[in-house]
Amino acid sequence: MGYPWPLFPRTPEQIWAAADRIEDSAGDYENLSTNVWKAHKPASEGVAGTISGPINQYPPDERRHAFSLICAALVGGAATRHFGDAVLIFNQEVEELNSQFENARDHDYYGHGRSTVEHNLNDRYLDLEGKLDDEARDKKTLLAKDTPSEADIKLLIDRGAMPPGAAAAFPQYDLSDVPEFAAWQKGYEFPRTGDLRRTLMTFFGPGVLGAQQYDTQVGEPGPDRGIIFGRFFISKNDAAWPADLLGDNRDFTSDPDADYRIAFAYNTATGEMTYRVGGSTETDGTGMDARDFSDYELPWTNTRPDVSVDEDGLITIDVHAVNPQTPAGAVDEKIIISPTGDGAYISGNDYPDVEFYRRNPDGTVTDLGTDTMSSLDGMATLLPPFNRTEYLGDAEDWAPPPPTGCGTDMIVPRDECPIYQDQPDVPREPSDDPGPSPQPTPTG
Repeated sequence: MGYPWPLFPRTPEQIWAAADRIEDSAGDYENLSTNVWKAHKPASEGVAGTISGPINQYPPDERRHAFSLICAALVGGAATRHFGDAVLIFNQEVEELNSQFENARDHDYYGHGRSTVEHNLNDRYLDLEGKLDDEARDKKTLLAKDTPSEADIKLLIDRGAMPPGAAAAFPQYDLSDVPEFAAWQKGYEFPRTGDLRRTLMTFFGPGVLGAQQYDTQVGEPGPDRGIIFGRFFISKNDAAWPADLLGDNRDFTSDPDADYRIAFAYNTATGEMTYRVGGSTETDGTGMDARDFSDYELPWTNTRPDVSVDEDGLITIDVHAVNPQTPAGAVDEKIIISPTGDGAYISGNDYPDVEFYRRNPDGTVTDLGTDTMSSLDGMATLLPPFNRTEYLGDAEDWAPPPPTGCGTDMIVPRDECPIYQDQPDVPREPSDDPGPSPQPTPTG
């Protein structure tokens, strides 16, 4: 379990720098409700989720700033809770004060109430400062150790001083019995990088407006290799004619928020899969929701994907999807992915463009393969043969051999299927086979 920093910072100077950042953000009570949470976003979301990304992105001379954010996260967990409680009480008192003002016939009564609230706030601020000082000293003692013990790390997590992702900087300890750390390892509650968190939320979070979504448990949880996802999209601005639909107008990209027509994602750690068919937009801007899913493959509906896992762990996804305006030009594809491989197999219609990626646990991306549709001008100029069979990445090492034969369910090369071949009127060669013997004509 690697991290971009060699040793998690835990010096007294770094801890007190975090305390200073917290104190600076908390000085003005009137801004607590908005500023505290912004200042302590690293603490509320977990150091691994918000810090390793910046560390990777900053040039070396700016990484000091990233480390200061880590420090803020260390002390910020407990501080955020304290300030959150203070904000809640403050808002309640202000609400009560406003109520008193509305009901007060005597402005002196209102002024007295305001003075009381201000006095309470001052006492609470001093109390908060004292709590922060005590906790900072306590955590500084633990974190400043050359080698914090396993018990120290568990105590820090329990007190909110160390987000679970940060605790992974101590791989020598078994933290599997700490619920927060176990959840973080799964990659859900505390995903390790901002990019991984965004990928999880994009595919496994709330549904997309106008799209149809199908979620399923594909297999057992396995080794965490990240999120495998694939998308069919239309790189051109115009999707089809005469339907007058817009395409996605983009190139290949691993950005989880990029537009698509069809998408799926598989979580290697949990065995969960999600599948979506997006809506469409006409050239005049009119939006159309995706057609409902059906359990049967009908020409005018989207079909729930047929997903299966073989004994080698290969996952096969059979796709049948149509656009909302017309069922013409349905997309029928067979996709095979491997949780342990670095590629993808696709066999089906040669339209539209398709891309496969894996967002790794450390936030990096592995390109599993891409394929451009055969007609760069869109489906309107797509000519036979309409099909493709592609082994992307290392798929040739583990995917099945290509299908052969000619039939409605077979994907075959053009020269193997008579329907695509020219049939000139050529005399048939003589044959040594005399053919069937003539049968006697019945007489009656």
